[in-house]
Amino acid sequence: MIKAKVLLGVFVFLGASAFSNPVFALCAVNDDWPEVPCFDMLPVNRDEYREAWAPYYDYKGSGWMEQKKAEMLDAKDNGTLAEWMDGSSQNHNVFSYYQSRGEISFPPEYDRPYFEDDFRYYSQFFVPGQGWQFFVLIGTSAGLVAGLAAFLIKRRK
Repeated sequence: MIKAKVLLGVFVFLGASAFSNPVFALCAVNDDWPEVPCFDMLPVNRDEYREAWAPYYDYKGSGWMEQKKAEMLDAKDNGTLAEWMDGSSQNHNVFSYYQSRGEISFPPEYDRPYFEDDFRYYSQFFVPGQGWQFFVLIGTSAGLVAGLAAFLIKRRK
C-alpha cells in the first residue's frame, strides 16, 4: 500500500511539473517611461501589445515621436537598426511603439516570432531536429495520465 502511495505521489509530482511553467523574470527598469509595458513571455497577443504601447505617443508628444521615427527609419535604411534600438531605452521604446502599430519589424538579427498570430512560433515545434522537447513533454504527460488512470481504475475494483 505504501508503494502505491509513493508511486501515486511521483506521478502527481511529475505530472504537475510537466504542465507548470513558472516564470520568475522581472522586467527591467525603464528610465524613459515609468509605465513601460512588460511582456516577459512569448508569444504576445498583438492587440494587447498595441493597446499597452498606445499611451507612449501621447506621453512623449507627436513632435518628438515623429523625429525619433525618422531616426529609426534612417537606421533601418542604413542597416543599423539593431544598434539604434540598443542605444537607449528611448530608442527601444520608440521602436516598440511603432512595431506595435505594424510600421516596422525587428531587424534580421532580432527577427523571431513575437506575436501569437505568427505561425513561425508554432511551426518551430514541428521542424525535424528541433522541438523534440515538446514531444517528450506530451509523451511523458500522456503516459503519466494513462498510468494514473489505470492505477485509479484498478484501485476502485
